[in-house]
Amino acid sequence: MIKTRASLLYSILLFFTILLQLMSIPALGRDKTDVIILKNGDHITGEIKSLARGKMSLSTDSMGTVQIEWEDVERVTSQWVFEVETETGLRTFGSLSPAAEPQTMEIIGESSRNTLNQTSVVRLTQIEAGFLARLEGYVDVGFNFARANRATQWTLGGEVKTRGETRQVKTTFSSFFDDRKDVDSTTRNVLTVDFTRFFSDRWLVTGLTAFTQNQELNLDLRSSFGGDLGRHVIQNNRTLLTIRAGAVFSREQFAPPDPTSENPLPMGEDRSNIEGSGTIAWELFSFQDPEIDITTTLTVLPSLSNWGRIRADFDTRIQFELFKDFSWSATLFDNYDSRPPEGNETNDFGINTSVGWSF
Repeated sequence: MIKTRASLLYSILLFFTILLQLMSIPALGRDKTDVIILKNGDHITGEIKSLARGKMSLSTDSMGTVQIEWEDVERVTSQWVFEVETETGLRTFGSLSPAAEPQTMEIIGESSRNTLNQTSVVRLTQIEAGFLARLEGYVDVGFNFARANRATQWTLGGEVKTRGETRQVKTTFSSFFDDRKDVDSTTRNVLTVDFTRFFSDRWLVTGLTAFTQNQELNLDLRSSFGGDLGRHVIQNNRTLLTIRAGAVFSREQFAPPDPTSENPLPMGEDRSNIEGSGTIAWELFSFQDPEIDITTTLTVLPSLSNWGRIRADFDTRIQFELFKDFSWSATLFDNYDSRPPEGNETNDFGINTSVGWSF
């Protein structure tokens, strides 16, 4: 068990080391010749990095990278090629040019010209941009200390993803540590890597790899591998609702009994499971003051090899923007297992708060 935790901790440290190294490498940017005209008449020249979640990211020479609400943009001009995706899942490729009517744009390809209403556009992705230029994500850190019972608690989490024309690779991580006087410390670590392939009409296929350790549930390590088919049921600049279904194979290692415990658990268990997987993910973006992002995910996993056993993972993250690129967030989680090893808890749930940085 100690080796497993040490190995998982090593993977966590390696993940963040690689992340910091990647972020320290200067990305090769193109010429900042894109022109954005706002509804109030302001003109901003720079490099359009992306459009997602209702915000355009624009790199400028004098102001750094600025975030512009898409609904405040009147016209967009760029000679560079972008992938443009609409609410309906339609994807077109070409340079960007204002159309005759306000808040409309033309996508000029090699042999095509499409006119779109800007309000229907939900994503812009640079085609020329390299891997590093498309990296985006966040890092959250939280810490609590109480002198009365010498309680120390910290949380660490993050997400890094990069998206190309039809593919996305995303890595997420969360870690929790709780240490109190006269009580054994507890840890919980989750590392997930998924690969998504996007198709027309908002359909997608995802391959998933996940590693979970939860001392509260006496789970030494759960290694999961699977995939699912999904669709963005609702996709606009305020909301993204995704439904997915598939299957997962998992290998679970539960810890052996603690000889110092008054009620020691039975011998540790190793389990192999084939599970169905159903997921609902809902994202809400609000640009009022303060700006708020809410992400909620519910995954239900009924066992196909152990009939009657059901696992469920629920997670909600609410993020409030403090100032540019920095935020305060609260995360609510609940992990449920209807048939844990004898003597183990069926639920582990809690609320964590942290300060985060987005990039």
